[in-house]
Amino acid sequence: MQRTITENHLEKQVSVYTSDNFAAIPKTEKFDLVVANPPNYCNLNPAHPLYERFKDDLRPNDRGWKIHGFDV
Repeated sequence: MQRTITENHLEKQVSVYTSDNFAAIPKTEKFDLVVANPPNYCNLNPAHPLYERFKDDLRPNDRGWKIHGFDV
C-alpha cells in the first residue's frame, strides 16, 4: 500500500494503518473510506483437525459476513 501511495504521489491525501479492528487507530482520526480484509474462510469442515477449537467461532460461520458490522 505504501508503494502505491508513493508511486501515485498521494502522501498528503492518504494514510495507512495496520490494526486489529480499530485497536491501533488514533481515536481522533476520521475517515472518508475504510478498506478492510476480513477473514476469508467460512463453513468449517467437521473433518478439519481444528474443528472442535473453532466450531463455535462466529467468523468462519458467518457466510458473507451478514451479521458482522460496526459503526465508525
